[in-house]
Amino acid sequence: MSLLNNIIVTITEWIPTSVLIGLFVLLLVIAKKFLFQHAHHKNSNSILMRQLFFIGLVAISIIAIIVSLPIDEKMRAQLLSLLGIFITAAVALSSTTFLGNLMAGFMLRSINSFYPGDFIEVGDFFGRVSEYGFLHTEIQTEDSNLLTLPNLFLVTTPHKVYRYSGTIISAEVSLGYDIQKERIIDKLNEAALSIGLTSTFVHIKNLGDFSITYKVSGFLEDTKTIVTARSKLRLAMVTKLHEADIEIVSPTFMNQRVFDINKKFLAKSFIKRAEDTDEQFVEELLFDKAEKLENIEELKDKKAGFQDNIKNLKKDASEEKDKDKKLQIEEKIARYEKAIEKLDRIIDSRIEKLEEDD
Repeated sequence: MSLLNNIIVTITEWIPTSVLIGLFVLLLVIAKKFLFQHAHHKNSNSILMRQLFFIGLVAISIIAIIVSLPIDEKMRAQLLSLLGIFITAAVALSSTTFLGNLMAGFMLRSINSFYPGDFIEVGDFFGRVSEYGFLHTEIQTEDSNLLTLPNLFLVTTPHKVYRYSGTIISAEVSLGYDIQKERIIDKLNEAALSIGLTSTFVHIKNLGDFSITYKVSGFLEDTKTIVTARSKLRLAMVTKLHEADIEIVSPTFMNQRVFDINKKFLAKSFIKRAEDTDEQFVEELLFDKAEKLENIEELKDKKAGFQDNIKNLKKDASEEKDKDKKLQIEEKIARYEKAIEKLDRIIDSRIEKLEEDD
C-alpha cells in the first residue's frame, strides 16, 4: 500500500510539469508553423526577427520546465546553472562570427552602397543581389544559382556596385604593331556602337613586345543586360575587325614572312579626324560620381562651361556640310545637354539641403 501511495504521489507531482511540457511543445509547433510558413517569400530582416523570437520562446520554455520540475531547490539551481554554462559557452563560441556579421549588416545598411536588384562584384563573385539581410547577403550569379555571402566578407572585401543609372562596360584585344592604330580605333568604336553603347572611346592599355593592347569602352544605360552586353561587345569586336581584314592572333602564333632587310615595320601615317573622341568628356563620364564632391559654385562653373561648348558645337554644326560629321556633332550636343540637366538636379538638391541645414 505504501508503494502504491508513493507511485500516486510521484505521478501527481509530475502532472504539472508534464502538462507544461505538452503546452510548450504545442506552442512551439504552432509558432513554427505561423512564423516560418512561406518564409522564402519574406525578406531576410523579417526572417531574422522570426528566428530570434522562436529561439527566445524555446529558451523561456526550457527555463519554465526546469523551474516546474518536482525536485529540491538545490538540484533545480544546479540545472539552471548548467543551462547557463551551456548558453554562455554557445554564445562565446559563436559570438565572434554572429556579432561580426550582425554589425557588418548594420554598417552596410548605414552606407547603403547597394540594394536588392543591384549588380555587384566582390572578389571573384559577380551577380545580382536577391536578398539583403543583417547576417548575410544573397546574390544570384550568372549561372542563375544563389550564392550566400556573409556580411562580414562584404565589409572586409572591396566590392563594385553597378548602378541602375548605367555603367561603363569594356573589353580588351591585343593586335600587332603593323596595323594602323586609327583603323583599329575606328572599328572598335563601331563595334561598341553597333550593340547600343553610347559615348564610346578606346584607350591603349599596354605596349607589349609583340602587340598593342586596346581597350574599348562605352556607356550601357540598361544595367540589367550587362552580362549579355559584355558578350555582345566581344562578339562585335571580332566581327568588325575581321570585316576590316584585321587579324587577331595569339602571342604564340608564328607567322613568318620574308621581307627586305632594310624594310621597317611602321604603320602608315594617318591624319587625326575632327570627330575623334572628346577626351575631356570621357573623363567627365568616367568620374561623374567624384564630380559630385565639388561645391555648388564649381558645379555652376561646370554648367557654364558645358553651355559654352554647346554654343561652339552648334556653330560648328551650322557650318558643317558633311551629314555624318554633322550628326556626330549633334550627338555631342545631346550628351552635353543631358549632362546639364543632371547638373541642374544636383545643384537644386544641394541648395535644398543647405536650406534645410540653415
